[in-house]
Amino acid sequence: MNKLVCGLVGIPLLILAGGVVPAGAQTDDPAVNRLLAAQCAQCHGTDGYARAGFEDLAGEEAKDLFEDLMDMKGEDKPENIMDHQALGYTDDQIRRIARYYSSLPEDQPGQASSEDSRNDSEQVRSREKDEDEDKDQDD
Repeated sequence: MNKLVCGLVGIPLLILAGGVVPAGAQTDDPAVNRLLAAQCAQCHGTDGYARAGFEDLAGEEAKDLFEDLMDMKGEDKPENIMDHQALGYTDDQIRRIARYYSSLPEDQPGQASSEDSRNDSEQVRSREKDEDEDKDQDD
């Protein structure tokens, strides 16, 4: 039996056999995918950029994320928090979560990638070295 209820954030949800999906949601609605991934933000950070030693999920391949979560869900004896978390999702919900994180940019907006930071640091060192050499020649 299908039942319409109000979700945690006021979004109407349609409870179906096999999972909870926002009412009227299309097969691959990005808003639904983000809503499903909200639980992950506790450890993996808002929008997939983790803090405190957890893994960033933003920009990862959807296939890899899906396979990892399905492996966790398939554990005979769930041993860690991720095994237990994965058990709470249907296969379709896991697929949606994986799509959500793969749709995000790998590098957090407004921050340079670690490769960009390395390149910037190398450029600064090179300029400083050139300035030091110029200064030595002037002396």
